[in-house]
Amino acid sequence: MSAMPEREEPPTPDGGEGEPRLGNMSQVAAELGVSRQYVHTWRRTHDDFPQPHRRPGSTRDEWDLDEVRRYWDARDLRPGERTDLQGDDEQ
Repeated sequence: MSAMPEREEPPTPDGGEGEPRLGNMSQVAAELGVSRQYVHTWRRTHDDFPQPHRRPGSTRDEWDLDEVRRYWDARDLRPGERTDLQGDDEQ
């Protein structure tokens, strides 16, 4: 039995001057350094995740990679902190 070949991540598109860098789910995952499944789960469970765009005549979702990066970097992460034990006045 042979091993499956390594899957190469798609290249990140370069936006033209003044144009957004649009990318599909695989390119968003590559930009953030996570799996496509993680991006899919995150966008389904976080209403504030940037909305996808569609080019005219296309059925494929694409995201502004710079917008997604800004969102990702601005997340309020508190690793190891349990928020379910805090009272309403502490949140």
